[in-house]
Amino acid sequence: MTCFKKTMLLLALLVSYTYVNSAFSFNAPTHVKISNKLGNGLDLTLHCKSRDDDLGVHLLHQDESFSFQFHPNIFRSTLFWCSFRWSGQTKSFDIFDGGRDYLLTDLKWSASPTQICDENKKVCYDYNKLRVTT
Repeated sequence: MTCFKKTMLLLALLVSYTYVNSAFSFNAPTHVKISNKLGNGLDLTLHCKSRDDDLGVHLLHQDESFSFQFHPNIFRSTLFWCSFRWSGQTKSFDIFDGGRDYLLTDLKWSASPTQICDENKKVCYDYNKLRVTT
């Protein structure tokens, strides 16, 4: 195959990929908002990360929120998890799981003392066991 044909094939693949991504919103940004709903004036220390991104540690006073956005991959393997600390307790939760949250673009979570609640779906989940990361 000549260099010209290889270049044209690569260009055609790139154009096709761009078209599919935009047509099906695979690359639309996902927005995540996490609110401190612990009550009793408790502060929440939040630390969210993925395999590639560490979003840092954030202190949320009662009813304050932390938001971030990202572009999930098309393979449904994007994962963001957060640790939640307050009053000597540490919990964690997979705040975005590509398998569970595929194609969702606006997630709103509320952290309570016993569960993490999806405000959009009106459903609550138990916190995970603490995810050990390095």
